Order: sequence, then C-alpha cells, then structure tokens
Amino acid sequence: MNTFFAMTFPAAVMLLVLGSVAEWILSLLWAPFYFRHGLPILQRSYTVPVNLDLAAHIPQLEHNLQRSWWRAGIAFRALSPRELAFRNTSGSRNPVQGLARLDAAHGRLTIAGYLYASYLLFPLLILPFLAGGLMPLELFPFVLLLITAVLIMTILLQRRRYGEIMDTIARTVGGQRQEGETAVTSPDFTPEVWGKPAYDPLAPTATQPGLSKLEAALIVILIALALAVGLFLFLFFSGV
Repeated sequence: MNTFFAMTFPAAVMLLVLGSVAEWILSLLWAPFYFRHGLPILQRSYTVPVNLDLAAHIPQLEHNLQRSWWRAGIAFRALSPRELAFRNTSGSRNPVQGLARLDAAHGRLTIAGYLYASYLLFPLLILPFLAGGLMPLELFPFVLLLITAVLIMTILLQRRRYGEIMDTIARTVGGQRQEGETAVTSPDFTPEVWGKPAYDPLAPTATQPGLSKLEAALIVILIALALAVGLFLFLFFSGV
C-alpha cells in the first residue's frame, strides 16, 4: 500500500468523524455560538407582532413541526428573549439547524437556515487517493462531478426544508398577534431578499407529497453518475 495513502486516508477519515461528532455535540447541547454563526443557505424576514414572545410559542411550533414518515421533527430552544434556535430531532437523514432573531423595535423576525458544515469535509476523502497516485487522473473529474452533484442535492433539500420551517414559524407566531399592537395593520409574511421566486420547482404540492419531480430527477442523475464511476473503476482495475 502506498505510504502516503496509508498515512493520510485514516487522518482524513478521522477528521471527518471528529468534525461530524463535534457538530452533533454542539447542536445537541444548544451551543449559542454554533447557532448564531454558520453558512446560511436561506434567510427570510417577516413582519410580526411588536410584543412577540418567541419562547411562549415553542410548544406550538414543535407541534406544528412534529415528526412524520418523511420528515424529522424540529426542536426549538430560546437562546435569549429575542433569539430562538432550532434543529432537527434524532433520526434525520438531512440535519438542519438555524436561528430566528427578533427585532422587537421594528416588529421584524429574521430566520436563517445554515448548511451542515460537516458536509464540506467529505471531499477530503478523495485527496489521499489522488495525491497518493491511487486514483487515475482520468477518473478525478468524474469523482469530483459526483461529489459536487451530491453536495448540490443536499443543499437543495436543506433549502427546501428551511423554507417550510420558516413559513411555519411565521404562520404560528403571526397568528398570536394582539389587537392594535402589530407593526402593521396585518402581518406581511412576504419574504424580502431571500424570498421564493414566482415558481419554485422544489416546492411540495398537495398531490405530490415527498419528493418533487426535480428532486427525483436529481436522484436518478446521482445514481447514474455513481454507476458510471463504478463501471469505470471495474474496467480500470480488471484490465478489460
């Protein structure tokens, strides 16, 4: 076995494991700095009641976002009177975490959803193969394309889920407004900079629960790419 590969591949695996475990522990312990900082993949702002008490809505929010056959449940924790962190409960195939921050002076609620940072460590696993000379340079573009496609698919799935969570939060807290104390006559849940376009191909519909057509197509493409890489490896190492 190549000496360089023997040294670097276990190190890359260990880094991935440590990063994933560290992120899982920070999420499990509701570490404030972990939920306040991250790589946002979706952010929206909503107009809400001026005297909104975020923590008081936690039971209703968790009820509205409870676990189903397709989705993991969402748990909430108040980090401060104006900050509400959320993450998935156990058993999720696509972890999510984010933060809702209230600007009480302007009656505005900003919700951000973050990319699960451990996903960015997976490409490190191919570096030992490439640097150690165990991966043909001809194969590298296919592997890179596959990893990129998987990462894009993951981000799209997370972005769709964040949109559902954000809209549910807005509907829940907006329905509790007190007469005469809202920032506007009626709450405006229209997203600003990060709002949905007029047509969102990832949005679920009543007749098509679960995967959308675009998600299903992306999964088929990923399977095809995986089979192509597997076939290339088989032909390369079998000498056919």
